[in-house]
Amino acid sequence: AIVGTLVGAALILTSLATALLMRSDLMDGVDKELQSVARPVANQALADLIRANSAFPSNYAFQLQSRGGAVTTRPTGVNDYPDLPDLPITDPRVISNDPFTVGSVSGPLKWRFIAGRVTGADATFAVGIPLTTLNHTVARLLVTTAAIGTLALIGSIVLAWFAVRRAFRPL
Repeated sequence: AIVGTLVGAALILTSLATALLMRSDLMDGVDKELQSVARPVANQALADLIRANSAFPSNYAFQLQSRGGAVTTRPTGVNDYPDLPDLPITDPRVISNDPFTVGSVSGPLKWRFIAGRVTGADATFAVGIPLTTLNHTVARLLVTTAAIGTLALIGSIVLAWFAVRRAFRPL
């Protein structure tokens, strides 16, 4: 029983550590992607807004903030809007271009954004993506490792039971 508990605890801790590391690595990838596409996506979205064209399908959310208010476009296939805070040009997130996470206006969906200043204007933009895929991947990893860990634990307990039974059979 003690060995089974220790093996079970080790499997749980290993699974949680793996999920945490996986999430961190995936988040780093999302951040690098956002840093490389933020300016081009913002330029395209601004051009679409100026021409009043219907925007091309996109995987990115976009928000333009100015003194006149905010205009938000969401990614194709996403039904919720990000709940972005006010981002004045003096906001540290705008100045640093560091990624940040926000929730949704309604619902549990989380988003990752990068903000910047619109060149030549007293306005800011934010470009982001929903973290649906990242969360789904981590959840699948946890389910898979839990299933494999459970099978390994049951197998270990059954083998230990047979080994103990066989070892004490002559007694």
